[in-house]
Amino acid sequence: MEQVKKLLSKNKLMVILIVLVAVPAQAEEWVEIGSDNDSVHYVDRDSLSREQDVVTLQKKVVYNEPQISAFTKGSEPVKYSLGTLQEDCTGRQHRVVSIDLYSEAGEVIWSSGRMNRVWESVEPDSVGANVHTLACGKGN
Repeated sequence: MEQVKKLLSKNKLMVILIVLVAVPAQAEEWVEIGSDNDSVHYVDRDSLSREQDVVTLQKKVVYNEPQISAFTKGSEPVKYSLGTLQEDCTGRQHRVVSIDLYSEAGEVIWSSGRMNRVWESVEPDSVGANVHTLACGKGN
């Protein structure tokens, strides 16, 4: 009976190792896309996915100093946000689909869930224009 337990234990370990090797790691390639007085903006190149003329992507905004948000009033200050955006390459417009706000400890302190926001024009010479150019550039 003891030998059976040892064999089962070894087999469980092998199965776990095989599953860990077989599951691809989710890579992220954060590229700085611009900054303003309060924050630095990044796009995850690996998150870009295109469906017809609309590119969906992940964008992170890291604040130089933690910010108090109307959404997290009475909670921890926001150190960074992580959002899902869509860029309409033909219409030169974009929108935020969802956004999560994070504390300095990296914990989600507020989440919008899926939003149905209206499309907004991309302002020239802005961080949004940089995001749009990256998302809608050649090869995306």
